Amino acid sequence: AFIENALIELGHSVAVYSSPHITQFNERLRLNKVNVVDKPLVDAFEQIERARGDISLTYYEYTTLAALLVIMAQTPEFVVLEVGLGGRLDATNIIDADIAVVTTVDLDHQAFLGDNRESIGFEKAGIFRPNGIAVIGDLHPPQSVISHGKSLQTNMFIRQADFHVDVEEAMAAWHWQDATLHVKNLPLPHIP
Repeated sequence: AFIENALIELGHSVAVYSSPHITQFNERLRLNKVNVVDKPLVDAFEQIERARGDISLTYYEYTTLAALLVIMAQTPEFVVLEVGLGGRLDATNIIDADIAVVTTVDLDHQAFLGDNRESIGFEKAGIFRPNGIAVIGDLHPPQSVISHGKSLQTNMFIRQADFHVDVEEAMAAWHWQDATLHVKNLPLPHIP
């Protein structure tokens, strides 16, 4: 939501694919903060159904492909894909992102990813690409995240090591700083 709002405030067109939905499926895909209407989704589902033949697809593979087809038809300037199921195993991981973001590493989807932050961190780092860019927001990232990034020669930007973020609620502002740049009094994002 932060990235989406920042890009829209700068005047860019943005598609966001996320899950889960709360009341209707269309919530999973937004174009410039507006949920996609039914027709493009139905058309995409029909196109996938015709093309897949005997190939079985999971619910997430099917819906992700549909979302990507709708996004391709809309041609937004930016696409934000929320990656689920840890990262490596998620259907969205078929896309080579320009920037991979790991916000935090918590104990989630343990039946699939493992029961500790190291194994889950490795799975989340599965969205990194060789020589790509990764932003890691976890204040104490597991070594598995760092090691996997290094093995791929990913250009990593790690919070508290490569950049710092400070929030001043009283001033309704936040500050960002790295080794060469310090930006102060940025407006708080329009998110809950």
